[in-house]
Amino acid sequence: MADETSVECTHDLISTRQAAGLLTAVGLNRTRAQLVLDSGLAGEPVRTSSAHLYHARRVRALVDRPVVGWRAVDALDLHALFVARTGVDPGLGASNQVSSWCRDPSISIWTRVAMMGQIQSVGPVPVVATVCGFVALGAELIGYDRDWTVRAPGPWFETMRDGRLLTGPGPRCLYFQSRRRPPAAVAVPRGRIAESHSASERAPERQEIA
Repeated sequence: MADETSVECTHDLISTRQAAGLLTAVGLNRTRAQLVLDSGLAGEPVRTSSAHLYHARRVRALVDRPVVGWRAVDALDLHALFVARTGVDPGLGASNQVSSWCRDPSISIWTRVAMMGQIQSVGPVPVVATVCGFVALGAELIGYDRDWTVRAPGPWFETMRDGRLLTGPGPRCLYFQSRRRPPAAVAVPRGRIAESHSASERAPERQEIA
């Protein structure tokens, strides 16, 4: 039985080029597909002296991930959402990465103050990290004291886990605030995120990092 399992695993291995080729099925070019593979979303590659190999079933699982529509996000009734599109490092813990994303140069001081105000007046700010749309991890910001305090995500993350959240073109980090909830202590200039994957389904109007 062990030998059969070993043979099956060996037959499942594909080259980096083949793995990137599978990911083009969801609209990624080779460069962006490589970013997804480097993020560890398809698992650690099997390293040989001449190549990195990936398990085809894990890559296909990425291709088969469902798109999380913004209607589904709205149904969660979140008061805010921070989306980091800077890539993830599988070698670093979630807390360190989330803190670094919140210090990204694309985030203005006014947006940081607004995030602090949301935490104080409403509650934790949900955080989602995506790599080319693929959801990589979730967390919550619960405070700030010289650095951001981070905890594991709540039940809301189950809607996004193992999905694809499409946010369109824009800066590396996005911060949205719902108009249905109490405003943060300091307002952020209003913006609008890009249309979602479907022309008939627009992402809700929220506050966006400029």
